[in-house]
Amino acid sequence: MEDRVIKSDILSSTYPPDHPRGWFMIALAFMAYFIVDGYSYAWGLYQRAYVESPEYAGVPTSTIALIGSVCLSTIFGLGLFVGTLIRYCGIQKTLLAGTICFPLGLLLASFATAIWHLFLTQALLSGIGGSLIVFSISHLPSQWFNSRRGIASGLAYAGSCIGSVVQLEVTEVMLENLGIRWSLRIMATASFVILLTVTIFIRERLPPSPPDIPLSEKTGKVRGRVQVILSQIIDYSLLSRPRIILLMVMCVVYALSYMAPFFFLPSYASYIGLSNSMGTNITTALALSDAAGRIVLGLAADRFGALNLLIIACFIVTLTDLILWPLATSAGMLLGFAIIFGFFQSAFVSILPIVTASLVDPAEASSAIGLVLGIGFVGDLAGSPIFGALFDITHTYLPSQIFAGSVSALGTLLLLPLRFILTKSFFKKI
Repeated sequence: MEDRVIKSDILSSTYPPDHPRGWFMIALAFMAYFIVDGYSYAWGLYQRAYVESPEYAGVPTSTIALIGSVCLSTIFGLGLFVGTLIRYCGIQKTLLAGTICFPLGLLLASFATAIWHLFLTQALLSGIGGSLIVFSISHLPSQWFNSRRGIASGLAYAGSCIGSVVQLEVTEVMLENLGIRWSLRIMATASFVILLTVTIFIRERLPPSPPDIPLSEKTGKVRGRVQVILSQIIDYSLLSRPRIILLMVMCVVYALSYMAPFFFLPSYASYIGLSNSMGTNITTALALSDAAGRIVLGLAADRFGALNLLIIACFIVTLTDLILWPLATSAGMLLGFAIIFGFFQSAFVSILPIVTASLVDPAEASSAIGLVLGIGFVGDLAGSPIFGALFDITHTYLPSQIFAGSVSALGTLLLLPLRFILTKSFFKKI
């Protein structure tokens, strides 16, 4: 008997690509990035507040750092699954679920009385919500734009940069004057209002398009659906390619140090005798430099080659971790480290997807990027707790800084055989 096929009704889009309505969608994406990514950058302030709070006295720094790591790794680790969920449910329904989970996690965290409460709320629940939000809106520029997709993506992601600057300053003021609990409640309320507005007005140019699912009499509907859904989440053929495997290993190793300065810079500033406000200002400079780097290095990658630039940027980050950060014992030196580190570290986010896409066919690009960045959650999850544990053991940041520089160096070295596989010419653009 012929296989039956389950299909969803696909409606043609009312709006053509590059329609003016798309700019309104980009503005909504800007608002969503403003909330979720802005909060991620501001986590270091919450971490410092928890470490200094008498309520959590005796809790190791590594344990508190793990809260931020779990949240961040949940956001990125669920990306593969969220992409499939969007294909079945659409952006608006997926975004609505995130709009509920993300603020609810912050609100419940404000009532926490034990450290494990924070893991369930501020880490896991908010992380799940953040993933549903970020990966929902990441599809909008490619849906609504063809000729202006690059500009649209840049404007949408500008919400991350501006959100980080605003939330760092606002969070610092709230923590100083209102304490942790009311800061979380205000953040939860503001997040819910803004994200609900985004959810109400967000629209897809193209409706959800679940994949056709062939069903045989033997497998039945349920089993057939599960098999196809799993095949949609991960393209297992990519796991047989040495280039992709090498890039995945690099991503895990390098991610061990990626967020350490973002999470620990406020605490490190206090450690060397700077005021909380000065630490916040330097962290803001780090976020702004990161934003500038994503734009400048993205343009430079077109001229010099994405892989070439990624290797150079990762090498410079290694030097800043091993040399500049240990020497940063004053406000000026720490600011210099933050600016240089933030600028070149941005390549890991902005250029790595370009390198990944260049290694596969265009039709496989989204799956490959999701696989490489998704596996990076392992490094995100482990890196900051290791960094914090080294500080707890030694009561100095030098071993932690050496750890960050060492894994950055190893990640950079893993890119060299990949380049050798692609070309043996030292000066070739690649």
